[in-house]
Amino acid sequence: MLLFEKADDCGSKAGRQFYACAACRDRKQCAFFLWRDERLPAEKVRQWRQRAAGESRAASHRQRYDRARAILSEGDAQYCLTCTALVPASVAAEHRSHPTRPADTESARRPTQLLRPRVCNKSSAQYLFSPDTVAVLDGVLGAAGVRRVLCCGTPRLHEHLLSAGQRDSLLLDLDERFVRYWNRGVKRGRDAAPAPLTSGPPHSTGWNEMLESGG
Repeated sequence: MLLFEKADDCGSKAGRQFYACAACRDRKQCAFFLWRDERLPAEKVRQWRQRAAGESRAASHRQRYDRARAILSEGDAQYCLTCTALVPASVAAEHRSHPTRPADTESARRPTQLLRPRVCNKSSAQYLFSPDTVAVLDGVLGAAGVRRVLCCGTPRLHEHLLSAGQRDSLLLDLDERFVRYWNRGVKRGRDAAPAPLTSGPPHSTGWNEMLESGG
């Protein structure tokens, strides 16, 4: 949440301040809103607590990852673009009218190519790096001797770094879909958990040391 301020059309006169979601510019996407000078109503407190409790009961990162791995291990899985979900072969008929893509453990290594990018410009529009851009960034990191990379909203770079196995990578992203495909190295909100869905090169666990040292 951030503190915002309303202004006149010219932007010269300061107005009333309020708290709102920093990620969404559409109240339909995130309804949080509070005037800075507002006395918080008890009913609003109750609603927020109720919503927070519901979110805390949602499946954990590990549970969603394990569920995806189980579906892929059965074979002949599909990814439904309408439902944004992995679909096991046993229920594929229920998604017959939806556009789907074949999904297996190999394609799960590259979820940015499996998932359809989001296009909502007011909250979560995604613009993915091209392969050439990823190669340039990887080259810059290599030339600088970087060993640990914090990828903020750059899942395709994170995906490449995990696949290459030469550097540790931690992804911070608003898109909750990625937690199904990486059991480590993804952080969304309070979720934390670096390795691709299938086995790959081991990664060090020195993130705490890096953050504490500031480097």
